[in-house]
Amino acid sequence: MASYVLPILIVFVIGAVPALIFILLLWKRYLGLMAVFLLFLTISGAAAAVYLLYGGGFFGVGLLCLTIPVAASSLIVLIGARAAFFRSSKEDKSRRRLYVMGIFLTPFVLLAPLLEEFLITYACDALNRQRGNTIVRALEAYKQEHRTYPADLETLVPTYTSALPSPRCFAPYQWFGGSEAYQRFHWSSLWTDGEFRLHECPNEGVTLLIVPSVLFDFIQRYNLTTGNWSRTSLLDGTCTFVR
Repeated sequence: MASYVLPILIVFVIGAVPALIFILLLWKRYLGLMAVFLLFLTISGAAAAVYLLYGGGFFGVGLLCLTIPVAASSLIVLIGARAAFFRSSKEDKSRRRLYVMGIFLTPFVLLAPLLEEFLITYACDALNRQRGNTIVRALEAYKQEHRTYPADLETLVPTYTSALPSPRCFAPYQWFGGSEAYQRFHWSSLWTDGEFRLHECPNEGVTLLIVPSVLFDFIQRYNLTTGNWSRTSLLDGTCTFVR
């Protein structure tokens, strides 16, 4: 039981400190510094999201989830200190309104890493689906002529497409290529190469066009039989739950 107390306490303190700084700056009427402080939290959170998403591997994405209890800790402190702050600022309605705004704004800012991870993943996956659709059109043109799909995508060049598009959002892996996390989890060439590939699922009787997702252990796949895009974890298997 005691082994869980320290991590919980650390997470609570990490969330409580920004809330206490916000209260102090508002109490001292340092409104300019308060705005700068919130902006700093937002920018540093976004930077942390990019680093952990691209450089932290599986544990990096897991650490992003800690922003939820951190934000919850901040909310608890702000709500707990609300009555005392309001009693000491009875005549200053503007500060009381700012405090109420801070109850919502500060935890939201602390969630920036998780929100940034969601936005990066959503945007990158959408871009790769767009690029993948150009390959799908070339594959269908090939099949119409040869009655089967090619063994590999390079066969499509240059007759059916001038060049194979490269997936978006994978350049940053090169930036962190020497990191310990990257070396430790450099087990999936699919993830690290960031390439479109064809994959056969003999049991399901389908051919998939697959591309890594920006998330560590996920891939996107296009079912050439049904015409559906889906995403699955590499831990489950490339052909799992195809639709």
